[in-house]
Amino acid sequence: MKHALLTLVASFVMTGAVVFAHGDAVHHRGVVTQINGKSVTIQTTTKPPKMVTFTVADYTEIDRGTKVAALKDLKVGDRVIVEIPK
Repeated sequence: MKHALLTLVASFVMTGAVVFAHGDAVHHRGVVTQINGKSVTIQTTTKPPKMVTFTVADYTEIDRGTKVAALKDLKVGDRVIVEIPK
């Protein structure tokens, strides 16, 4: 299973490598369970797990590893980290 990193910058930024929390950003770690248009739903790794849905803006930057990607490159089952700046 490929790893993806879903990072939210300004609105959202997705990145494809696992990173650690930093700064004042809010982080959600989980697995993509659904992609519907411009929304992505993940099941978090928290105890108990919860479902969280994010809307991806047009200006979202998406990276998979060190390469620039697109929302279409994100797949159900990808492990992600969502970073939401405060």
